[in-house]
Amino acid sequence: ELFMANIVLITVANEYQKTYLEEYIKKQKDNHIDIYVKYEFLIIISANGSGTAVISAINFKNKNRYKKLLLINSGGKSKRTKMFSKKGKVFIPIPAKDDNNKIVLDELLNYYHTINNKIVTNGLLVFAADVIIDNFSLKEEINDTSAITTLANSKIGKNHGVFLEEDGIISKFLHKQSLDVLKKENAVINDKVLIDTGIYFIKDDCLELINNQYHERYDRDDFIDFYGEIIPFIHERVAIKIIEIKQGVFYHLGNYKYYRDYIFSKNNVKNNFFIHKSTIDKNVSIGNSSLVFNCKLNDINIPDNTIVYEEDGEVKIEEII
Repeated sequence: ELFMANIVLITVANEYQKTYLEEYIKKQKDNHIDIYVKYEFLIIISANGSGTAVISAINFKNKNRYKKLLLINSGGKSKRTKMFSKKGKVFIPIPAKDDNNKIVLDELLNYYHTINNKIVTNGLLVFAADVIIDNFSLKEEINDTSAITTLANSKIGKNHGVFLEEDGIISKFLHKQSLDVLKKENAVINDKVLIDTGIYFIKDDCLELINNQYHERYDRDDFIDFYGEIIPFIHERVAIKIIEIKQGVFYHLGNYKYYRDYIFSKNNVKNNFFIHKSTIDKNVSIGNSSLVFNCKLNDINIPDNTIVYEEDGEVKIEEII
């Protein structure tokens, strides 16, 4: 039997991403990178919503009789972050002073490694591919359908999902609500909220509910949103347990502004811009609050508040909004 520690299912948006990811994983295994050697990776194309990917994962799990499975949901189109759209979200660079070549996938696998032995029942663990949580550590066991959360600044909460909790169970979801609404709903405590990190464990009996219901409602090619459709569906029928990462620091990398905030928080940024794996030649000026990735720059003025990267030999410049 194959247990959770063995199987990682990753969704991608297209054939190019699938091939690129397969080659990357093979290289990591060939180089004996421990976190990659531990797992068997399965990659499927699923560009029709995070919920559709979950349905695919349930079918895959049932067909192969896997007791437990990790799904990394990376099949989105990355419309707000074109720099990540070609290779896919799992290849979002997360450079820090001590490690210049890390990507989101490395971090997610490390998170997984810290909690897979704490999952003591069968089911599906779902990770969003554009979330980073520093100090990721869980002390309690996961034995039921659960949402992984951590405290985040209330200003972050107004742009994300926020949980209301009662007796260790989610009592209400507040999705992208104003600070006034969050306060009125008593979701803000000491200027903090319980944030929806995008990480869920769904127990087998709950997976069966989802599978039966969504096969009746939807065609295989319909767009289904995991967070906007399936999670509320679960919440109406099943008590979703709250499991809190006590000292976690939450970062969402879903747009360039959030990504820049993350990069600046992790690195001692000089001159108010950040350069990663790039060569800066003559006559180059770089504006404030800008990010430069994997470029060779010469005779160019980079405006303020932009992200600069090279793709297919061409330097691309996008405004950070």
